[in-house]
Amino acid sequence: MNKKKAKSVRLFEEDITDYDGSGRFYIVDGNELDTEFLVLPLGLFMPDTMMRFDWNGGTAWGTEDKRNYITLISTPASADLPTITGANESLTKYKEYMGSFRDGDGTVDLFSFVAKGKPYLAEVRTSADAREQMLPLFTDMISDIQVLEKREPLIGGVFVKVPEILLFIHRL
Repeated sequence: MNKKKAKSVRLFEEDITDYDGSGRFYIVDGNELDTEFLVLPLGLFMPDTMMRFDWNGGTAWGTEDKRNYITLISTPASADLPTITGANESLTKYKEYMGSFRDGDGTVDLFSFVAKGKPYLAEVRTSADAREQMLPLFTDMISDIQVLEKREPLIGGVFVKVPEILLFIHRL
């Protein structure tokens, strides 16, 4: 009898939090990679060794050759999701993991999650030759997602509130 592994681990320790102003670093091949917090629809701590590029009408962050990258996509309920054809055994423990599909010389792993009440899809593409190194890094990056709400810019100037008592005296 072939039992399916229970999805018992959450990729996120708690709900996705607001940006806390802190920094992160990741260890790859024994080297510490500094990061920069970048805002997509959500915010990711992106290693300095990666670059931003346009991908399928959206934004991706990944390696210079554009073969290994991560994208975060807001997914309305009516969205057409890619057809899942497989699963990575090391990722099936995560509740957010949906599965994978082949993409040329690489594999795309899909993660579904909710942030601030909105559904999102994280797509992690890794090439066969870099998968062992890049997949753990991208998984760590997803688990560190934070929200940075964009607010209206402050209006410059000096604002004075006149006390009501002065208005009363002026009217006499």
